[in-house]
Amino acid sequence: MNIVKWLFATVVTGLVLVGLGTSNLFAKDEWVAKPVLCNDSHDAVRENFYYPEELVPMMGGTTRTRINEKGDEVEAVIFIMFDYENNSAALMEYHTDFVCALGFMHNMEFDTDKLKEYLNYDDNR
Repeated sequence: MNIVKWLFATVVTGLVLVGLGTSNLFAKDEWVAKPVLCNDSHDAVRENFYYPEELVPMMGGTTRTRINEKGDEVEAVIFIMFDYENNSAALMEYHTDFVCALGFMHNMEFDTDKLKEYLNYDDNR
C-alpha cells in the first residue's frame, strides 16, 4: 500500500472513531450486546494473533467503553491492527485486564467516493 493511502486511511479512521466516541447521536438508540472475543493476556494476543496474522498497529485512540449491563464505563484504548499484504484489519480494544477483538475487516476500501456511494452519503444534503 502506498504511503498516501496509508496516511489517508489513518486520518479518516481516526476521525470516524473520534466522531463516534464523542457524539450523542447514538444516545437515543438501543444498546445491544454483541459477542466480542476477549483474552486477559496481552502477551498471548500479541504472540498468538498479531504476529502469526502479520497484524501491525495502524492507529489507535482513547475512548470510554461500557463493561457490563449496568452501564459501568472504563477508559480504554482502541487499536486498528492492519495486515498490509491481505488488506484486512482487526479492531482491538484494551481496557482494565482485557484485550477484546471488536471486529474484523477484509477487502478494506480507502476510496472516499466509493465509500460515500456505499452509504448513499450526499455532500450536498
